[in-house]
Amino acid sequence: MSSLLQRLIGRQLSSVEFVQDYVQLRFDGPCLTAYVMPSVVTRGSSRSFGDSGYRDALCENIGKRVCGVREREAVAVCLDFPGDCSIEICIDGKETGGTEAAVLQMPDNEWTTW
Repeated sequence: MSSLLQRLIGRQLSSVEFVQDYVQLRFDGPCLTAYVMPSVVTRGSSRSFGDSGYRDALCENIGKRVCGVREREAVAVCLDFPGDCSIEICIDGKETGGTEAAVLQMPDNEWTTW
């Protein structure tokens, strides 16, 4: 697992920015850019881009702190939030044609890609 991803634990999601065909999740400094629209899983129910209530479900995590992170090898990067909610970014390459699915950039210019 990326050590940079682990550094998001305890950080607050400060904003969600929709930019044409991607989204940026900001954590008061670090920025996770998802070139594949993330899904939001709450209590076992999943919402994907285009689903009714998707943007609300994603933005409901603003102000919450990341309580865990997971990398499902070559499948997804997951950020866990209180209330049995997670934001999951598919990194299997199917939606991006093999190019980057996500980039995490830290304030000190350290970064990693999936």
